[in-house]
Amino acid sequence: MVFHPISKFSASVCLSIVVSSYQLQASAEETSAALRPPIPLSDSKALVGSVTLNQALDEAYGANPLLLATDAQRPVAEAGVVQAKIRINPTYQTELAPAEVTYRFVVASTTTQLGWKRQRRIEVARRLIDSTNATIRTMAWKIRQDTQSAYFELAVARQVLVVMEDYVATTQRLLLITKKRQEARDASGLELLRAEAAVADANAQLAPAQVRVQQALRQLNLVLGRQPEGTLVIAPPEFLTLGKLVARIPQFAMLISQAQESRPEFRQIAADLAVQQSKIKMAKSLWWPDVQTSVGLSSVPQVPAAEAHNYWGSHVLNKPLVMATVPLTVNDHGQGILATARTTFRQLEQQRVALINQVRQEVNLSYSNAYSAERQMDILFNDSLPKQARILSMSETGYRQGVLDLTAAITAQQTALTARLNFLQTATRYFQSLVDLERAVGRPIISDMMQNGVKAP
Repeated sequence: MVFHPISKFSASVCLSIVVSSYQLQASAEETSAALRPPIPLSDSKALVGSVTLNQALDEAYGANPLLLATDAQRPVAEAGVVQAKIRINPTYQTELAPAEVTYRFVVASTTTQLGWKRQRRIEVARRLIDSTNATIRTMAWKIRQDTQSAYFELAVARQVLVVMEDYVATTQRLLLITKKRQEARDASGLELLRAEAAVADANAQLAPAQVRVQQALRQLNLVLGRQPEGTLVIAPPEFLTLGKLVARIPQFAMLISQAQESRPEFRQIAADLAVQQSKIKMAKSLWWPDVQTSVGLSSVPQVPAAEAHNYWGSHVLNKPLVMATVPLTVNDHGQGILATARTTFRQLEQQRVALINQVRQEVNLSYSNAYSAERQMDILFNDSLPKQARILSMSETGYRQGVLDLTAAITAQQTALTARLNFLQTATRYFQSLVDLERAVGRPIISDMMQNGVKAP
């Protein structure tokens, strides 16, 4: 039998099977099955011990180093609220002067901040927590996109490797036929040499496919926070079918509306605008001065200083001291903070307008790419690949029977390989377009296509 793309047998077993005499009589139906796109059906079961897309996302949310570093900013922001609540410490002053000094005092002072300065600081600190949470959500969506892209790349890369292994097996089968024909004096030494060259060329093309799998596996491990060279078995994503998936996606105008409500960058800008509004209020409160109130005792000796042996003795006159210090907010009244906050606020509003235009472009591009890729996959799957399968089977049978020459058989193999790789390349573009569309909209579109859904950050 011909190696099936989604077979769970190892490559070594497959190579030993494809060169058997049974495969020399492979039917057109079996060859057609081998050329069917290696995309699992929606009701396919995950391999035992494999990692599903849902599990990969959960693992990335909990172990991705970049996301963990971003999440570590939350305690820092929460500590800012603790700092903002601190009041100004009272002060204590005294004159530790020698007896010759005629005037001594001891004073305790406290500062009162007018204009609700403390409340404004606390408000800014709490708004910064909201901004930090928005930053974490934005990073979580980026990690989600990276995880899905790496997951799909590994899935397609392994299917490409299966196709290349099947291509090697096909050339080896053709080489075996050529040897048998030469033994029957029906093929020349040149044909045998060309068949051997075809096998060598197939093995040469197999190496890049193997490297691609290694790179994709390493990238997914890094996104998941694992060791780069660790082993990982992924389950076939259940939604990778050839149904009209794009048809289930809302129309363009609705996607734009959804993006303005759910895309994390809009929430980030809204949180940053709230921070700047609170800073404006805090800057205006700096117009109010901080009043320092002092209470204490002052002493003036009633006798000459040389005879004043007791600082607070009976011969010293103690008088209460009450004093208030009010700085004039003439030169510095927070005008720099106010100007910076207002300018930043206007800049963020312009950034929000620019983001709306950017979202429209991203949604339009990713939606168009997904739609065109889906149509191309549909044509390849239902028209091109079945025909290539029949051509491959007929050319191999014709060469075995001596009706066709080796050139026709090799050409059919290469054409079938090109069609299968073209399908997988289109599938890669299709999956990446869906990931980009989900990222542009800011909501889990891909999960709408899956039976159990994918968790959103």
